[in-house]
Amino acid sequence: MVQMIHKHLSELTAQESQRLLDRAGGIQDVTDTVSGILGDVKKQGDAALRQYTRQFDGVDIDEIEVDNNTIKAA
Repeated sequence: MVQMIHKHLSELTAQESQRLLDRAGGIQDVTDTVSGILGDVKKQGDAALRQYTRQFDGVDIDEIEVDNNTIKAA
């Protein structure tokens, strides 16, 4: 289990403040990457899904199909 440490910003050392600021930049990188992926899927549809499945999961899929029960359950 991860233990959370609570600190006031005024109590942070210079090094802790810098680590916090550096971390925020990483979040923006992730946001930009995800936005790009979503844009590709919106424009290219299933072709983009197949490409990202190949890239991230190492799996080649021919078609993407979800049955009605799965859709209703979601």
